[in-house]
Amino acid sequence: MSPAKATNPGVPFICRSTSRSDELAQGLSFEDAAAVWEARDEHSGATGVFEAVQHSDLVEQRGCNKPIIFRKLERAYGPHGMGVLLVTRMPPEFVALRRKLLFLAEQVANLPEAVQHSLEDPESAYSFGYSCGKEALEDGKPDSNKVSYYANPQHNTITQDAKLRKRYSGYCRDNIWPTQALPELETTFQRMGELIIQVGMQLAGHIDQYLAFKGGTGVQEGGLRGILARSSCHKGRLLHYKPLQEPTSREELQKWCGRHTDHGSLTGLLSAMFMQGGQEVRNPDSSSGLHILDRSGYPHRVAIPPDGLAFQMGEASQVHSGGLLQATPHYVQAADAVGVSRNTFAVFMQPRWDEPMAMPEGADAASVGIGQWRPGLSFGEFADLTVQGFLHDSHAGTHHAA
Repeated sequence: MSPAKATNPGVPFICRSTSRSDELAQGLSFEDAAAVWEARDEHSGATGVFEAVQHSDLVEQRGCNKPIIFRKLERAYGPHGMGVLLVTRMPPEFVALRRKLLFLAEQVANLPEAVQHSLEDPESAYSFGYSCGKEALEDGKPDSNKVSYYANPQHNTITQDAKLRKRYSGYCRDNIWPTQALPELETTFQRMGELIIQVGMQLAGHIDQYLAFKGGTGVQEGGLRGILARSSCHKGRLLHYKPLQEPTSREELQKWCGRHTDHGSLTGLLSAMFMQGGQEVRNPDSSSGLHILDRSGYPHRVAIPPDGLAFQMGEASQVHSGGLLQATPHYVQAADAVGVSRNTFAVFMQPRWDEPMAMPEGADAASVGIGQWRPGLSFGEFADLTVQGFLHDSHAGTHHAA
């Protein structure tokens, strides 16, 4: 990957929308779908051009057609795409759940230490429940800057098979919940996770049609959606990035969550919430938050609307598409402000542990471009190799974070 280069702060953050009314307001044809939805958050400081589709258009296909959707997917996820698609104007339930869940993230981070330890699951390599300082940064040091809470958003228990629970502990062990200390976390976490998965499945259906349309690699329509529909081990991660205690260098700010790609198929992300003294505040630093790296290695800050979602690609989709889809490199930069935390939530939609990590028929193995992948692996084996590469390893670079 090319080294990250300084982004141009003068480039506005723009989303291209499929809203029919917006197209008409711009005087543009439906076929071109060239309406521009100006979604600059007043305090975002975001740069770059990100494709967007309204939730109603994605789910009900109102105001859009296949050529338009395909162009959007090409711009978002193709070889020259930014790697992110925004889904905007989510329903009111989503907006209320987001606010409730992200306030809960702050509470999880402030639970008594004894309670936090009781919610840890070292047998799953901390892939369920509470964790802090169990991953490594790019320099190999333990990452104590963020608190994580992992759980399956759809199933509290997947299997009682003792062998599977031991062999694939990161997927097959049970959820852990603070039923006494924070009882509302379970229902809020799982309901939000289920909503994100529903939207992700709709998006996966469009992606399958796009891949079949592209052709030439044997990609079959229904592939990604089918893989995700068969899976019972999607994973949600509630994240709390701790506030700075004193001013620090820009280099240190960039270590809030180091550069990496997710190893699942599709990651759905909420708009982050910044907090200070227990109250929601505006992002105090226009350069902080989620950044993606485009195909040339340039960073672009992503500002997700509070009523929206962002979906980025993971490495499993890169393998299953034979490289037509590219995993999205990203990192999180801390706010250059003392006392401000960042809370967010991600859902990693991923194959079942026994799903073959197979290329499409006719694809070239060299086009996959994932270092730990090799023919014949299952997703569970592929994930094992990934985890071994970042858990307290100086070569961290591929994991689950947002």
